[in-house]
Amino acid sequence: MMRMGTILAAAALGLAALLGVQAASAQYPQPIGGITAAVGSVTVTSGGSTQVSCTVRDASGNALSGRTITFTISSQPGSSATLSTQIATTNSAGTASVTLSVGSAAGTIIITCSGESLSARVTTEVLGIQATAVPPAAAPAIRPPATGDGGLVPQDGSSSLVLSLGLSLVSVLIIARVAARTR
Repeated sequence: MMRMGTILAAAALGLAALLGVQAASAQYPQPIGGITAAVGSVTVTSGGSTQVSCTVRDASGNALSGRTITFTISSQPGSSATLSTQIATTNSAGTASVTLSVGSAAGTIIITCSGESLSARVTTEVLGIQATAVPPAAAPAIRPPATGDGGLVPQDGSSSLVLSLGLSLVSVLIIARVAARTR
């Protein structure tokens, strides 16, 4: 058993075929299939910049050129982030791009691109100013030992007289011993 809707649809198709009715349609501008947003870098150091791109495609996935895209900063930490321009036109690849200067405040920036009644959002994370490592205080200079002092002589030379006397005494003892053996 056929349903009544199926019978009516079959009858309408048969009647259209007998009458030679053909369906054709075109729409200009082409219907938009989608808009996507991308950012050159998902993290940017404070004071840096990155590229923000928006691509427009038709319902068949083909790139649409010559379309006007509006870029806006929807949310930001602080108020110093800026865009190189707010309006850009898509190129032959369907892409429009601007430069985002992230400013000095750390946090998340949300950029919205819109056109042809569609919009897309993308985010980038601003990293705070990176601290550079400060080397520890320099250790006092250690002087290699001079010949004969064994490293025991302070750098200010205060005991050089004691050392000289000690070395002289050792020399006298050695000479005395050698002299005693030779007798």
